Amino acid sequence: IEDYRDYWAAYVEFDDEGWLYGSHDQPNQLEVLRTRLQQELNDPAFAQTDFLVVAFVHGWHHNAHDSDCNVHEFRAMLKVANDRYAAASRQDPLLRHRRLIGVYAGWRGESVNLEGLNITTVLDRRNAAERVAKGDVRELFAQLRKLQIGESQKPDARPDRMRTVVIGHSFGGLIAFHGLSPAVLNELTLTKPPADAQGCRPTLRRPSSALR
Repeated sequence: IEDYRDYWAAYVEFDDEGWLYGSHDQPNQLEVLRTRLQQELNDPAFAQTDFLVVAFVHGWHHNAHDSDCNVHEFRAMLKVANDRYAAASRQDPLLRHRRLIGVYAGWRGESVNLEGLNITTVLDRRNAAERVAKGDVRELFAQLRKLQIGESQKPDARPDRMRTVVIGHSFGGLIAFHGLSPAVLNELTLTKPPADAQGCRPTLRRPSSALR
């Protein structure tokens, strides 16, 4: 966790097989993120505060190392977004401020650390990204969704108290898409209106009067 007082960022990393990094005798990074976010959502001090979770999955050639340029840009993006939300809420008293939470999903986007030779890793890293997409990253997205749904179901809850934005770049886009698609399809199926529901229906044939 990187704490910047007005906002904070968490790092959740996955290995080449899609498993979370961590030891059996300590909480893994996902548990640390979920616990911290759950505490703040239930904290009376934030009762009038809305939340925006921004999850970013990096792509080829990158990782979650402190010196990686994607990490630097991720931190800068969070600061810019937080400052703009703060400025907007100061200008409009009716606009509720959102506490920004960043989630950086890291994986081994590079397997060869030699300039020039690393361009040959594209297929290897694509295969790794596909394994990551089918692994514990789905649990990350599921936990965020679970917290968001939980907030909307509380008594007298604000429906959009917690919002989540997922951004994927390069092979990170592949991970985000495949990591989210099963959950999205499941929700679309559960929320599909019944066959006898009233609504607009497609016209497969023109009425005969329209052919004259």
